[in-house]
Amino acid sequence: MKQRVPRARFWTPQTLISLTLLIALIFLNLPLPSLAPKTSIAQEETPSLPPRGDWVTYANGDEILALAFEDRGPDASGVLWAGTRAGGVVRWDPTNRTFVQFLHPQDGLAGNTVYDIAIDEYGRKWFATDRGLSVLDDKGTADKSDDVWVTFAGESLHGGLGSDVVRAIAFGANGLVWVGMAQVWDPSSQGYVGGGLSVLDTKGTPELSDDTWVHTYTFANTSVQTRNELTLGLASDNVTAIVAGPGNIVWIATEQHWLFERSSLPDDPGRWHRTYGGLSRLDTKGTVDPTDDTWKAWSCEDGSSLVSCVVPVLEMDANGTVWASLRGRGVLYFDYTAEDLNANNRFTTMDGLPTNFISAIAFGPPDDPTWRNTVWFAAVKRESGKGVAVLDHNGTLSDHEDDVWNFAQDSPLTEEDGLAGNIVQALAYGGGYMWMGSGGLFGDVRGISPFNLNTMQFEEPLQTASRGLVSNYITDIAFGEPGTQWEGQVWIATGSPYFRKYGRGVMLLNPQDTLDPEDDTIVHYTKESTDDDGRKPWTGLGSNNVLSIAVEGDRVWFGTRTVTWDQSRREFSDGGLSMFDGQRWTLRTMDNTGGEDSGLRNDNVTAVAIDCQGRVWVGTGSQRDHFGRGVDVLDYGGDPYNLLNDNWTPYEYAKTPSNNITQITPFCESSEMWVSGLDHFHVSEGRGGSTNAVYTGGGVSVYSFVTDRWTRYDTASGLVSYHDDTIKGEAMSVAVAEDGTAWVGTYGAMETSTAEPIT
Repeated sequence: MKQRVPRARFWTPQTLISLTLLIALIFLNLPLPSLAPKTSIAQEETPSLPPRGDWVTYANGDEILALAFEDRGPDASGVLWAGTRAGGVVRWDPTNRTFVQFLHPQDGLAGNTVYDIAIDEYGRKWFATDRGLSVLDDKGTADKSDDVWVTFAGESLHGGLGSDVVRAIAFGANGLVWVGMAQVWDPSSQGYVGGGLSVLDTKGTPELSDDTWVHTYTFANTSVQTRNELTLGLASDNVTAIVAGPGNIVWIATEQHWLFERSSLPDDPGRWHRTYGGLSRLDTKGTVDPTDDTWKAWSCEDGSSLVSCVVPVLEMDANGTVWASLRGRGVLYFDYTAEDLNANNRFTTMDGLPTNFISAIAFGPPDDPTWRNTVWFAAVKRESGKGVAVLDHNGTLSDHEDDVWNFAQDSPLTEEDGLAGNIVQALAYGGGYMWMGSGGLFGDVRGISPFNLNTMQFEEPLQTASRGLVSNYITDIAFGEPGTQWEGQVWIATGSPYFRKYGRGVMLLNPQDTLDPEDDTIVHYTKESTDDDGRKPWTGLGSNNVLSIAVEGDRVWFGTRTVTWDQSRREFSDGGLSMFDGQRWTLRTMDNTGGEDSGLRNDNVTAVAIDCQGRVWVGTGSQRDHFGRGVDVLDYGGDPYNLLNDNWTPYEYAKTPSNNITQITPFCESSEMWVSGLDHFHVSEGRGGSTNAVYTGGGVSVYSFVTDRWTRYDTASGLVSYHDDTIKGEAMSVAVAEDGTAWVGTYGAMETSTAEPIT
């Protein structure tokens, strides 16, 4: 009987991302679209796509991008609002250390990355997000049921924005709201569009119904080009911060602008490049008419060292002094009404800053004699944190002789003092505390550190991970099987196939059979917490970078990758294949299974699957260094705890698509195992003792239990994917439908949409 080979269809990365999101939320019981062909759209009242249903986002809210403290008077505790990267908005009650998280789409928030927060005189919260500008009237309570949300976006809802990536908000005179945005890449035009500075006129009332968008200022419509010179207005359409004071002046901080430079060559249309950026000053003359405005700009392109190309921070203190962080050039200060800037009005590492890269600025309470002249600087240089430096200028900014840095200590506030993490991205004062929001190095986010100004001590950080996700870097999801101890629960792996240190272990989510995240419980497992003594040699979870999960009844298998560098062995240690039955952990590695000769041949486990005969298929590899050993199949002989009973079967390229495996998928209806892979680095000996080293392989392979044969598919057989000489394809994933159709996600090309399937 001739063995039927399933058809293979190949997807672009964009389609694969959509599939991943659909799979990630399938446990919510969303109705899926029908794949049956339709003779006419008119046969249905509404199309079947996109799928209908309630989407719920789960996210960690501990990487902080913005902080705002809402003071509710002497008789009420304040509220701390945190804007996060991918974790929405978190409303903290600092007194009780409780929080409410607002996420898109279940709440009214436009996007889950929140760059800026501003609170208006009516108590409404304005959030600058990656998907628009959202306004929340929370009625002064933590109860979501009476919340009123309004979202402004570029082409939908209330409109009026230059783009939906909103970076900054400021309230100005005469009821104006100033909104800064960023340029975005438009795939249809293959260019950068939008961004700039938009103005909303609220008419000085709390009613949104009478609000009107006045104008959007851009790099193009505020700059004047003469024959020999470009006079800048808005220095870039990528706005990072805004200061709008009580008068007519608005200061705008920007980063470099994407500009298209046309080529003089007939076959070369030109290129996009980054240019200008810096600081701009707008005088509105007290009107909303843009024709009487006057602009002045300072850019890194003008040949001076007055400003930098990137100005990430702009804040104004109670005395009307504006402080601007200049990336790589310290901090510049000037009066809000100033018409020019003085290069001498600057603080750098020569004066006391720990670095010239400042990511946030805040000021001590102006009514407290001890703190009113203090300026707080979050110091981050590239990916390394320097903590928080504190300057007391004693009210004499021009005289640095009486400056006191860091309470007359030798160093800024760091982890040694109790700061949760040395990378700080946001600062805010309120309620007797300086609040310090952490950033994330390798995804290691630490929440918000409260520094008590009375005791001058740090208190325990505020962290959403205490009852939520510990990381937003999700690599795999698996569901508990009916009738097992994991029924109705979800296993979630964290990590990165490329960056070793991004993992935070695995989580077990119990949604309690509801779509309400508030009643969920989450149990967190790490390499340290699953080991007998919390240190090497590890015996539980192989590492905290977990790439794959396979559920086998009451047992769960985890594929982990190497993370920790072992200096004595000159190689990365940990990683391997872990198993958990609810009570006991078992770890298999190269060292304890025979490794190169007879066991697990590589500790970078990228894929795990249970085949139709109950054996464990283990894929190995590394997206970073393109190294792996293909597939190792484990038959544990009925006793998964006794490694002496193990029987291992190795498969390498050219049976497998590559030695660098990305996914393994069983299809028991046809007694098959499908394997996808990227290219791998192969070294072989050439003639005369020479060495040949190439990147090779990639694609998909299928193993048939019936014929005991492998069949490979790559670009030579019709796979549409990136390929180059010996690289035969780049397959990230493979799934098999009920009819035996294999779907392959690849690094695709423009011709993917017209590719014919393999039959």
